[in-house]
Amino acid sequence: MSNDGPDGTPPIVLFAEPGARWRVAGYGPLLCLVVLIVELSTGSGVHWLTLPICAAVLAAAVSVQIVAARRHASVVLTPEVLRNGTEELPLRHIVEVFGPRDETSRQFAPWETARTLGELAEVPRRRNPIGLQLKRGRLVRAWAKDETMLRLALVAALGGTGDHWRAESAPRHDEPRREEPAPSVDEPANLPDDEAAE
Repeated sequence: MSNDGPDGTPPIVLFAEPGARWRVAGYGPLLCLVVLIVELSTGSGVHWLTLPICAAVLAAAVSVQIVAARRHASVVLTPEVLRNGTEELPLRHIVEVFGPRDETSRQFAPWETARTLGELAEVPRRRNPIGLQLKRGRLVRAWAKDETMLRLALVAALGGTGDHWRAESAPRHDEPRREEPAPSVDEPANLPDDEAAE
């Protein structure tokens, strides 16, 4: 996602989740520091070499996870684009934002088995999906930790209110498709009765 708008100013962020925060990388070294203070205060043997190594290893391992989470599990919504992970979805392609899932229903709504936005096969852990319908009737799942706030912000960005929005041109996915019966081999199709009898 571009950092600047058309006039060079940063885009307005309507909703954002970083995926992970860098402060988590300091928990391991902080724990090692507490252990060092306890060892100094109790007069027991101090692990001068082991503790710094442990702190560095923990910080490095957690940092790798943070980088991955900030890349693959972050969410940003602007007035023009929704980004889930590394995939950007222009809002002009959205024709419907579905409401929350009916928890009393035993059947999955069509959008609940749709493709997940981003490069991951499924919704990231500790995230919840939001059903979207795109142009040409395609269904996808957006996601966020706070999916309620993202849904409200998304609906508002599209010019609606509440937790559901639908464009007038959006096809209906909650109604069964009506298929025309195939014409009989013995009868011409779409002919009046007097012409078919000839």
